[in-house]
Amino acid sequence: MLSVLPADISLHILSFLSLSDIANLHLTSRGNHRFLADHESEVYHQLAVSYRYVSPGTSLHEAIVAEYPSSWLNGTEDWKDFFRRWTILERNWSGHGTVLEGGYTSPRDFALRVRQFAVDETDGTVLTTIIFGSMLTVHAIEDNRRLWSLPEVRHFDWSDGFLAFVNQEGGVDVWRRSTDVYLDRGQSVSTPLVPPSPLAASMSQFERAADSHPIIRHEDSEDEAESTKHTYEDLRGQYTPHACIRAPNSQSTRRFRLSFPIVALATNAEDYIVHLYDIAKGEYIRSINIYEIHQTGNSSLTGHSAIQDAILLHLELSEHCVIACYDSAVVVLPIREEYESKYPPLILTEEENSMALQQSVPQLRRVRRLKRQTPHGDLFPSFIVEEPGEHTLTNSVKAPGYFAMEKFKVVPPSPEAAAANAGALVIHGDQTRISPCFASAAISPDERHLVVVTGFGLLYLFPDFTRISKGLVTPKEIAQIVHFGSSLSSISWGGHSSRFAVKTEEGDTYLVDLDPTYHNPTLPDDIPRTPHNATRTSNPRLSHSLIHRFADFRMSNLHQVFTNMQLTKTRLWLLWDPVTLHNVVLTNERTRAMRGRTVMENAWADDEWEDSSPLPKFNPRDYSTSVCFIDFTSGVH
Repeated sequence: MLSVLPADISLHILSFLSLSDIANLHLTSRGNHRFLADHESEVYHQLAVSYRYVSPGTSLHEAIVAEYPSSWLNGTEDWKDFFRRWTILERNWSGHGTVLEGGYTSPRDFALRVRQFAVDETDGTVLTTIIFGSMLTVHAIEDNRRLWSLPEVRHFDWSDGFLAFVNQEGGVDVWRRSTDVYLDRGQSVSTPLVPPSPLAASMSQFERAADSHPIIRHEDSEDEAESTKHTYEDLRGQYTPHACIRAPNSQSTRRFRLSFPIVALATNAEDYIVHLYDIAKGEYIRSINIYEIHQTGNSSLTGHSAIQDAILLHLELSEHCVIACYDSAVVVLPIREEYESKYPPLILTEEENSMALQQSVPQLRRVRRLKRQTPHGDLFPSFIVEEPGEHTLTNSVKAPGYFAMEKFKVVPPSPEAAAANAGALVIHGDQTRISPCFASAAISPDERHLVVVTGFGLLYLFPDFTRISKGLVTPKEIAQIVHFGSSLSSISWGGHSSRFAVKTEEGDTYLVDLDPTYHNPTLPDDIPRTPHNATRTSNPRLSHSLIHRFADFRMSNLHQVFTNMQLTKTRLWLLWDPVTLHNVVLTNERTRAMRGRTVMENAWADDEWEDSSPLPKFNPRDYSTSVCFIDFTSGVH
């Protein structure tokens, strides 16, 4: 039939079909099979557009480059291979495929546990600091080889090749990836910043740079020009002074955040003032006094003391906004004055008692849904263990997603508790409330949705949050609240506008996908679908979200330092103990084998159940903390 019509018309008809429809169409007749084979590239390009892997009109080269710096599409041969890789990746994210869990070896020394990390996918490096000490170290991702180190760094932030940390004077030093400075990497930012810029690099930075990594010169060359040439391997992992942000009013920095090109900071003495800087242009942007916005802003923002004496716990940045998360209020502000028309100032606090809300809002409930199928890889894989070495990547396992990722769903509260529920985040009024213990807040990459978490285990979602500050809706009308059952500490929202990770104080890590059908229209029928022609989620619902907890990264007594995590397009990076991960997986594998052989006898099992097995407990001095990962590209290559 397809060969009877003009090819362009047949291809247009095929653009409305799913992958399974195309596969079935291959079997209907030789003519259809021949047509699909002859137009394979066009068919899979249309499928990629239909599944929203690419935008219409995008070439294959542009689609591959768009995923840079991630290398999971490297070597893609054609549109069929492109579509295959994307489909496997999305299946893995949804828990229907496989994941690879692993980590880097580190000394079994309590004093050398990793405190904080950041992953640079462009240079293939991992930056870390340790619990007891003040040394920043850069390692190679592929073999954990040390590339560079810088002393006197305890807490840092990293973004797009720029490194920031508090200096000894209480200000913030900004350093830049040396491969961008000394090699032609297509960058338009000049390094270092020089006077008259108020952010000009300081002499002390260059002195530290000379001590930590003197630029490698080819001393055996007689040519001065030749002696200053540097190769990528010479410079990889090293950083060069870029800018110095002097401490405002000679006060020490309390909190700071870097999201290139913006740096936001607040001082110990005046944490109600957020100072903003542009490190690309080398300019001071402005300082925002939260009290003044509270007093002179829209009348709906005045008359409440929620911010008075509040404690600043976290700063976050998006492209146009800065978020100041206090224990009693969340403040969203435009970075520049010209952004205020689109992102008006917003101050949110909690109306109800948090302890009462814990019982009266929707709850998370764990479910197990197994389908009779053959997963990618072994059903009950063994953990691949190598002897720890000085420069080894070890402790990795390929595991079925439905075992490694425990599925949860949002269920209504009990009728008794629901009757008493009037909770929401609201623009503050004039009642005195107990601090809701806001811990962290983040805006989605497309700057449409706001997520807030609290120490009481409550997660708030505000779809299209700017409607609140524009007066179109009240917070109570759009706020969605879910109780996670334990205190929440941090959010990582990166790479995808509907997917973010949440960490609990107890060490559990959850993955939340607000729109699980956006790239996967073949998920089970119990998940509402995004309309075919929709370009993005217009009104996400937590009740329709796909929520998983990572089963092999759970234990008690290890929550004190495990708040740092980084979510990319293909991986979730987090702090854990690789050796303990190995032991936990071996224990879980035996449990899964016994449970799985029973449950898998059923065609479908949709049981709500509680895991009564206790979490393993460890002496804090018996484990080490290192950088671990959950890789969702398993099966792509």
